[in-house]
Amino acid sequence: MKVDVKLPKAWNDITGHQLVKIAGLFLKHEGKPDFLIHCFLFFSGWKIVQRKPLMQAGKTWYWFRTSGSPFAVDVDIFRTLINSLSWIVAGFGIPSSMPCIRNYIPCNVKLYNVSLDEFLNGDNYFNAYVQTGNIQFLKRLVAVFYRRKGEKWDPEMVEKRYNRFSLESPETRFAVFMWFSGVKSFLVSKYPYIFSGNSS
Repeated sequence: MKVDVKLPKAWNDITGHQLVKIAGLFLKHEGKPDFLIHCFLFFSGWKIVQRKPLMQAGKTWYWFRTSGSPFAVDVDIFRTLINSLSWIVAGFGIPSSMPCIRNYIPCNVKLYNVSLDEFLNGDNYFNAYVQTGNIQFLKRLVAVFYRRKGEKWDPEMVEKRYNRFSLESPETRFAVFMWFSGVKSFLVSKYPYIFSGNSS
């Protein structure tokens, strides 16, 4: 059968809303074999009707439903669809937009008009979170790149502002972490001589 389903092909196809959903799935299922299956079900809108596959005509079929009648998909086709999302686990990238956080305005998704001081402060909190897993550093990372309208960058204000994001969901904060990780990967690949550690 022909399967008509539209799936994102890269990180730049992902919206901020979708990034938050992926972050939630990552926190819940990362490292598990069904992680990409959950990602696929989210993007496709399919729902599994019967978890136990059906054996028929020498093939294995899974049953799904969207808004209409249930339909069967060959296991090989389903596996191909799942594997088309393997870029998600290959490394974080830059989405098309930042996650929305109430009335706070995020910086540009590619850090346009972000000062070096902002980037370095954000990078420090990012690395501190990676090394310790302390959520306080993750909230500070969010505070660096999200501000209310009219607020200017002030590194001393991060300590006063980071608790604003205490009520945000873990997946929203982790989505910001994923975004910044993608930004760093992009910068390292584009400017390897800056991050090489060589003094020459």
